Amino acid sequence: MKENQVVFPYTETPFIPITFPDFMCKAMVDSGATGNHIRRATLNKIGEGLIALGNDLVDVKMADGAFMARGEQAEISFHIGQFQFLEQFIIDDALIYPIIIGRDFINK
Repeated sequence: MKENQVVFPYTETPFIPITFPDFMCKAMVDSGATGNHIRRATLNKIGEGLIALGNDLVDVKMADGAFMARGEQAEISFHIGQFQFLEQFIIDDALIYPIIIGRDFINK
């Protein structure tokens, strides 16, 4: 290594475990996402008692403001550790990860 060279340690994508009554999954924490997102397949595993589907559709936009999709909303109850949360999620079938936690949750 050269004298003035800066070496950054390898960092993994930040994930946190989210618990529902019947299962647990890891959610990706994305400080660049303005909202919370969930795949429909993951939503189907949660159970009806923890979900309230909204009637309004939400426009999902990319970082540059370009329109990406229109998605349904769901209000979902979950646990992180011993703490319970009730949050709005946008249902997005194109997600790579089951759940993405965005800035609106991180800033609370």
